[in-house]
Amino acid sequence: MRISFTKSEKVFPPVTINNAPLEIVPHAKILGLNVSDNLKWNYRVSELVKKSSKRLYFLTQLKRAKVGCLELEQFFKSCIRSLIEYACPVYHDGLPTYLSSDLETIQRRAMRIIYPTESYEDALLLSGLTSLFLRRQQITNKVFLNIMNDDAHKLHELLPAKKNISLNLRKKSKFNNPRVKTNRYRNSFIISNSIKV
Repeated sequence: MRISFTKSEKVFPPVTINNAPLEIVPHAKILGLNVSDNLKWNYRVSELVKKSSKRLYFLTQLKRAKVGCLELEQFFKSCIRSLIEYACPVYHDGLPTYLSSDLETIQRRAMRIIYPTESYEDALLLSGLTSLFLRRQQITNKVFLNIMNDDAHKLHELLPAKKNISLNLRKKSKFNNPRVKTNRYRNSFIISNSIKV
């Protein structure tokens, strides 16, 4: 896989191992996370929707077998939502609205199966769940705060330098954030969360 953002594709000599050229692929799965050669998350979300839809079928079968709502919620949380939230801090801040709503439709479908007579908002209240967007945001914030507060964390060195401001300002930023020129960099995990804190 070659990562490139140029509009015109450049031709590079093939990488070879033992005189055999390596295949160039548009997507790769690294530690269970689908990464595209353009670093967009469309392929990741489409794979999540496809895999989750298969698991929603099992939720439907459990509903037909007259399994209770609490057990159906537990199945959703453990088998479907956990799949969607895997490695979400990596891609949450860089996820466009349309892809975020694609992920939210999975939970909408699950709530429609569990509580067929209720609206989505009422089903969330009954089950005590939040939207997937808010849940991903909470997980991302928690991970970032763990990195920020633990000096021994492996990713702590990647954080921008902290500011030492003694003035009482309206908007305090804890970090000396670098100048950001691209949205891709601004929406990366470290930069977007260091701006928010």
